Amino acid sequence: MEMSLREELLALLGGEDAVSCMSHEDRADALEHFQAEKLEAAIVARKAGKPSVQELADLIDTRGYRRGIGNIFIHTRSNKRPYEDTTGLKVKRLAPMPNCA
Repeated sequence: MEMSLREELLALLGGEDAVSCMSHEDRADALEHFQAEKLEAAIVARKAGKPSVQELADLIDTRGYRRGIGNIFIHTRSNKRPYEDTTGLKVKRLAPMPNCA
């Protein structure tokens, strides 16, 4: 059986007796730290298996479409079937945005 979050936190802190000896501030800090770790673990799990930005950028020259909306995102012959590229046409890579720092 899976442990509840309360049980997991109590076990991490050493049980109810150990928690009862902690100050209110120490308990609040421990709870905040526990929740931050849970959130970080959820974010890492959610990102697992997703392609990186570089992997997506490497695909641009291999497709007949860009990810977006409008005529600049699709070569003109594939408007009816954007995901099927039977003509061999590929979109051109757009110029990078200027750095206005």
